[in-house]
Amino acid sequence: MLWYQKDLPEAELMTVCAFALKTSFVEVVFKGIRYNLLLEWNKGIDPFAENGALFSRDRPTAGMNFEEEVAAQSAGQFTICEQTLQLYGRHLDTWAVPAQDCPTASAVEVDAARRAGYYNGFPCHRQLRTVGDALMLVDPTEHYLRINGRPIANMFPGLYVFTRDRLVVQRRDPLADGILLVEAARDEETGERAVEGLLVMKTVYSYFRRDEQDFIREARTLGKLPAHPNVVPFHGLVVDESGMVDGLVTSYLDGKLLSKIQQATVAERERWASQIGAALKVLHEQEIVWGDVKAGNVMITSSGDAVILDFGGSWTPGWVTEEDADTIRGDWIGYNKIVEFLERLPVPDEDATTHM
Repeated sequence: MLWYQKDLPEAELMTVCAFALKTSFVEVVFKGIRYNLLLEWNKGIDPFAENGALFSRDRPTAGMNFEEEVAAQSAGQFTICEQTLQLYGRHLDTWAVPAQDCPTASAVEVDAARRAGYYNGFPCHRQLRTVGDALMLVDPTEHYLRINGRPIANMFPGLYVFTRDRLVVQRRDPLADGILLVEAARDEETGERAVEGLLVMKTVYSYFRRDEQDFIREARTLGKLPAHPNVVPFHGLVVDESGMVDGLVTSYLDGKLLSKIQQATVAERERWASQIGAALKVLHEQEIVWGDVKAGNVMITSSGDAVILDFGGSWTPGWVTEEDADTIRGDWIGYNKIVEFLERLPVPDEDATTHM
């Protein structure tokens, strides 16, 4: 086994973020840093190294059933994933950021990586491309502007701002795509944190480029939210080294989504319905619309309270119609659907364990 194959994880452990015949976009955590590794088909005269890594022999699918076809496609993905990693591995010195504890890393390199947030879970975008006769690192900005969310100008005056280096990721595996469990870093002089406790950081990279307005809407809405025990607390924005906004921070709610609750007592149903209704009333008094009202956007905390979250707007079929989306009327329609959901939950037997 070659040295780069030994250092890099197995292809099956990678996350294939996007995959097509002429594109490979792989996410990998390598030495504590999260990378987005991109290869795109290079038009021109072959051979190009990236084209060789992207090439996979055609897999005949005629006569296959659905399960066999999915298996064949998955095998092709892993093949390209492995070839992508091998190509990057052979050129490790051109793209890898030094680990925080790397003894040979210069202070300048480590400081630059720290300010960029690479040690705190922010993605480090890399693309290898043949230019002239050499395979070299190029700026993948064009690809990410077209596909994924990008940092936006700070259009939210008055909101608290975290720089990337002031947040510490507590778990390498994201809670969801682009959403991380973090904690505020301690001040080096006072030892205090800007905010105590676990936090959730939602980055703009969790959105496709076309959905950027959803991130903007959520940041604006959270910035206006009144403090309420049944509304997720908002703590501020996250900015990169140039002051562009690429994340927002809320409290971490320990519990279970209402959509995952399988049984509840009559008292719990009434309590949760009352709490959600009270939160909605306070929002509407401030002319704030919740938006995507559904059981999946309500957290039942470990203390047994209902807390509403996710203010990015939109609507979900079966909960709110498209015509009523992002309106006060739509919020109450969705609320009534939640009440119906609660009423359908079976009551646990006396000897059964609780919902949590």
